[in-house]
Amino acid sequence: MFRLYSLQNQSRHTVSGILVRLAMLCIGVILCMYLIALFPQAFRIKDKLLEATFPVNIAAITLLLCAAVYHIAFKNRNKNFSGTMTLRPDQVILDDAVYPVSQIQRLRFIGNDIRGDFRGFVSKGTENKVILESNGSTVEFGFEQTPEQNLKNQSEILNRYRSAGILSEANLLNILNNTNYY
Repeated sequence: MFRLYSLQNQSRHTVSGILVRLAMLCIGVILCMYLIALFPQAFRIKDKLLEATFPVNIAAITLLLCAAVYHIAFKNRNKNFSGTMTLRPDQVILDDAVYPVSQIQRLRFIGNDIRGDFRGFVSKGTENKVILESNGSTVEFGFEQTPEQNLKNQSEILNRYRSAGILSEANLLNILNNTNYY
């Protein structure tokens, strides 16, 4: 059983997204200031412009550092798990909704994020998503993988899903060839 969290309630304008956009803007401003600094010294405009924009450059660097700290320390800090995902040979259970394999058109797993320390990176295991299409509707959830409870341990069931035609060969191989499992 995998723990699920809902993706429908998440806003498109998250703190992380805003900081990334500001970081890109800051990099653009810094590059423009660098290009202006390349002009010959004869132009007084360059000196006045660089002098006037010095606080902007400091703010840009500060925002870039804030975005980096946020992504490293606070991204995905608290996920509100709301249900479970159970994979069975004849059905998929997502948050108490039962989907028989015969009624599923497509099943896709995105992400190979496993909770733990792998190659020096500490992961919370929550950057995974399941997408299920059944009877013309699409359901998406995020889910957590741990070293004990992961998709690779479900390979027999995933192979059955592949044989039934609901899981693609590429998606199955991506799951089975994941090197984050130790």
